[in-house]
Amino acid sequence: MYELSATDYVVPEKRRLRFVLIDVSALKDSFSPTDADVQAYYENNMDRYSEPSVLHASHILLRTEGKEAAEVQAQAEALVAEARGGADFAALAMEHSEDEGTTESGGDLGQIARGQMVPEFEAAAFALEQDEVSDPVSSMFGLHIIKATQKSGGVSQPLDTVRDDIIDTLKQTSADARASALAQAMAAEVTTPDELDTAARRRGLEPQESGFAAPGEPILGLGFSPEVTNEAFQMAPGDDPYVPPLEEVESRVRDDVIRRKAFVAAQERAAEVAALLAPAEEFGPAATAAALEVSSSDLLTRGTAIPGVGLNAAVEAVAFSLQAGETSDPILTGNTAVVLRVEEREEASESEFEANRETIRSQLMAERQNRFFAAYMENAKTRILINVDMAAFSQAVT
Repeated sequence: MYELSATDYVVPEKRRLRFVLIDVSALKDSFSPTDADVQAYYENNMDRYSEPSVLHASHILLRTEGKEAAEVQAQAEALVAEARGGADFAALAMEHSEDEGTTESGGDLGQIARGQMVPEFEAAAFALEQDEVSDPVSSMFGLHIIKATQKSGGVSQPLDTVRDDIIDTLKQTSADARASALAQAMAAEVTTPDELDTAARRRGLEPQESGFAAPGEPILGLGFSPEVTNEAFQMAPGDDPYVPPLEEVESRVRDDVIRRKAFVAAQERAAEVAALLAPAEEFGPAATAAALEVSSSDLLTRGTAIPGVGLNAAVEAVAFSLQAGETSDPILTGNTAVVLRVEEREEASESEFEANRETIRSQLMAERQNRFFAAYMENAKTRILINVDMAAFSQAVT
């Protein structure tokens, strides 16, 4: 066994690190932004403290190409006067608008967002109050008369309401910047472990030392830090990985042999059980007679825990692929094997689907967004170069 899989027991190279930690939280607590700092941040980041405007609008478009500009302007002003005088805006749009895409709907543009329309139209539309009708607005398409049929949002939070949040943001930004500057200043002075100690103590900091750690293992004092580990293993050569003698890893080899034999035995037993239970008319009694653990459930929907199994995508997929009365092949789930019998199956009804349409739609949209985000991040990883400046940690390898 050991000879066939000796490489499984390779002891990786390990390194011990000497490093300095800069307490960012202490730097944060030591800084107090002024009222002027808070005011400036609030004014420069107003979009963070304002609700986005939601606007539903309609319009009447009068094209100007090939027409006398004065005549079109007069017609537009007359329509504005009618609309403001109480005339039905939708009826005016159906009669006069030359926007073929919205004429039949009474000029309805639906909900519009900033950046969706040409600048002249957008500026005029978002300046309107609900039910207000604009003056004629000129754009590359002609003259528009716009009505805000529904408007909400656009309200800014007062400075006093968000002051604490801004102060915390400014304190954190200052602490991060000061920590980075301090680390870079120390790094410029350090080329050996002794110089690390000198540079740290000059600034009132105490160097620390980790135990030996291999790539992928937590570092004492730092925890899991892939960036630190990767940098540490590039800094100075150490011992190469090696295959230890059997005496050093004998207990691990013994445990692995036992686990593999148990897994093979479980597979064989699961196949026997499946063959026994498939033709049985009474699944529960047959399983109990074979000294097997039996669990049953009420009707389940996808995404719910299965008694005795829990949440398991593989088991769920098999369960929902079976018809009533069918028995599955063994499904291996880690250290156990599961055999399913579907006792009852109830298809979703049209009425239930209609009642839960919005819930299902929201779930599908969330799933699609998650898949899109995951795909985007995978694509981004291949295109974005990430540069980690490990000098900020001011570390050395001993």
